[in-house]
Amino acid sequence: MAGEEESVHQTEKIYVDSHLTEQQSWEDFCTLESSGVSEFTGSKEEEKRQESEVIWKKFEETIEKREDGYYVRLPWKDNANTLPANKGMAIQRLQSTVNKLKSHPTLFQQYHETIVQQLNQGIIEEVEETNNSTNLKEIIHYLSHHAVITPNKETTKLRVVFDASAHQKGQPSLNEVLHQGPLILPQICDILLRFRIGDIAIISDVEKAFLQIRLHEKDRDATQPTYKHTSILMTAQADEDKELLDWRRHNRLKLAQRTIAYVLRFIKAIIDRLNQQLKDRIQHNIPEVMLMASTPYITAAEYELALRVLVRNHQNSYDALIWNSPNQLNLYRDEHGIIRCRGRLSKACIPFNAQQPIFIVSRTKLAEMITQDAHLPYHSGTSQTMANVRQKFWIPKLRQQTRKVLRRCVACQKMNNLPYKYPNMDDLPESRIPVN
Repeated sequence: MAGEEESVHQTEKIYVDSHLTEQQSWEDFCTLESSGVSEFTGSKEEEKRQESEVIWKKFEETIEKREDGYYVRLPWKDNANTLPANKGMAIQRLQSTVNKLKSHPTLFQQYHETIVQQLNQGIIEEVEETNNSTNLKEIIHYLSHHAVITPNKETTKLRVVFDASAHQKGQPSLNEVLHQGPLILPQICDILLRFRIGDIAIISDVEKAFLQIRLHEKDRDATQPTYKHTSILMTAQADEDKELLDWRRHNRLKLAQRTIAYVLRFIKAIIDRLNQQLKDRIQHNIPEVMLMASTPYITAAEYELALRVLVRNHQNSYDALIWNSPNQLNLYRDEHGIIRCRGRLSKACIPFNAQQPIFIVSRTKLAEMITQDAHLPYHSGTSQTMANVRQKFWIPKLRQQTRKVLRRCVACQKMNNLPYKYPNMDDLPESRIPVN
């Protein structure tokens, strides 16, 4: 036989058994796509496991055993120095918590007793307020706290929760600058299995299991809660922090100034009858008293002195909130103790109050009265009212405050919300009214 030999094709079959899940397949695909671009080349679970091992190893190295327990350090991230102080927000949150609990005296008392109990047990400690830390490398951060009420729970109906996730806009929180670390708690399935093995099971609240673990002294400045303790618990404010006026009795700024002016005149009239210590204290804290006149009517200068006293008391009441404001307003105190904003208009031919306006805390009664006083003379609009306010004061979020005042102005609402009124029509011409 002659010719080409027929080729024989052999087909081999290979069976591949893949145990990869769909999630793992997608992770491998994304890892392959990001090769040379991403910092890590493994899966996210593997990266997290390796990172947790490093964090746990470093955490174990910083544990110190002392006579009164174990001392641990916080697992800081590299961006820990970006953590702000948050003192103003912590004080504001504390005041909000106090205002909510004032209507429930029993819960307020429980909240206070919980704080005192934690103080006695060493969970928290009282520290002296200082402007600078003893070590410049230490991070200073204030924690906010609030009450979590669970009336259906038999043991703990009220708990004090410290909020480490609270942060200002554009700023990190304490949780964001700390490593999460590995999960060291046992699995729920293991707990349930061990629970069913024994013949007898005991269930109870663990109260003192963590009292043997303490935070290292170098990291305590980063976990500072704020709390105001006074001899009169239900006031929640010291006498020096109280507002000068009962704002519920004053709706106009001029009326408040007149009240303050008459009070200053009364103090001047009786100051000579007081003892020397009290007299010196009044002259030091309220020097405007000695400048009051003795005329039968309040002068314009006395109105300005009363406004100065009113503004200074307002700023002292919100002192911590003002100085810890995130806005860079170049705040400073002038020779009268008034906080002003130092701007770039010092060489302009405008009054001094417009060059360096007085700072007023937003969303307060005084801010509302100042805005209302600037609006009422001519019932001007939003822009004109804001311009009138900024001739003397600087109020953050002024446009929001102005719109709120305009919405509450009865005269403006009556005028602006009426339907459009067409002009009166003239008489018809003679050509349109022919005689039939």
